[in-house]
Amino acid sequence: MYTTIVRRRFGALLVAAAALATAVALLPTVPAHANPVGIQFISRTTPQRCLDNDSDTRTNPRTNVQLYTCRKITNDLVTWWQFWIEEHPSNWQAGHQRYRNFGADKCLTYAQGSTAGAPVWTERCGIAGQGYSVLNLGLGADDLPIIQLQAVEVVGSLCVSAVDPSGGNRTGINLQPCWPATSQNTWKRNQTSIP
Repeated sequence: MYTTIVRRRFGALLVAAAALATAVALLPTVPAHANPVGIQFISRTTPQRCLDNDSDTRTNPRTNVQLYTCRKITNDLVTWWQFWIEEHPSNWQAGHQRYRNFGADKCLTYAQGSTAGAPVWTERCGIAGQGYSVLNLGLGADDLPIIQLQAVEVVGSLCVSAVDPSGGNRTGINLQPCWPATSQNTWKRNQTSIP
């Protein structure tokens, strides 16, 4: 009888532990990184906005990216949608990198072989269409580097661009020719440590 009681209590503990694990898994979390350097890509449209992972579509396999009002870095999930971690997979060509969104833990993605006008989104990291090279265009008046994000798995020279030069909130992001450099296809790179 004692053995039966112990088994029942142990079984109840296992059920409770499984329920707790499920509840924790449903909480919004941010991936663990050891004090990473986060990058904010600030548009050069008027007004200026930041490259933002749309939290409204975060549960979709493909999450929208957009321009949105820039936020200062704080220990707050809302701000983390705008910060990106530059990664250099060991098997990639030198000078190529991918960008992992700190809030969504997904990478900036496009369809491999895309042509001008193709959309950009975030999706699980480690798939095709996530390689970029950085084209440096010098420093802005605020001493932040002005750069272009050139997709390296496409047809021609295409860069991450704002769809609309007015640059309002929720402006979409796509690939457009890198040249000439415009307010839509160039970004200011603001780099900071994430708490």
